[in-house]
Amino acid sequence: WEEQSKRQVEFAAANREWWDDDGYGGSCEEEAMIGDAGSEEDVEHSRRLLDEVLAARPALRRRAVLDAGAGVGRVTKHVLLRRFDKACMLEPCSRWLKEARRYLGHRRADRCTLVNQALEEYVMPRGAYDLVWFQWCLQYLTDAAVVAA
Repeated sequence: WEEQSKRQVEFAAANREWWDDDGYGGSCEEEAMIGDAGSEEDVEHSRRLLDEVLAARPALRRRAVLDAGAGVGRVTKHVLLRRFDKACMLEPCSRWLKEARRYLGHRRADRCTLVNQALEEYVMPRGAYDLVWFQWCLQYLTDAAVVAA
């Protein structure tokens, strides 16, 4: 943790540069987010996991979800907005949030709040979200930031 702590600013800058420079690349937003054409399979796994969580917690309200490290909104679009009324997309890369409105489409985008901020800097409003979703983002944080999240 000590080494990560010393180099946290360096790591954050490298992550920002990576995502500002097209992430994984690819021919579409899904490939840029996960690095291959496996988005459909990934989405299906995510839906099943979320449905299992919701079945295990039937009293859980479904009004608002936070998508941490939302990228262009792939998971928000295909998973979270199918189960929740509204979503907050938290994403440090402004480029992906700008593209998110187009990617989501007008009706879905109207149900989203887009927050351009790093997860480790975000102060979550108490009681604002019924569920917080982390997918494909924790590997970009230091261990201390993951524990704090």
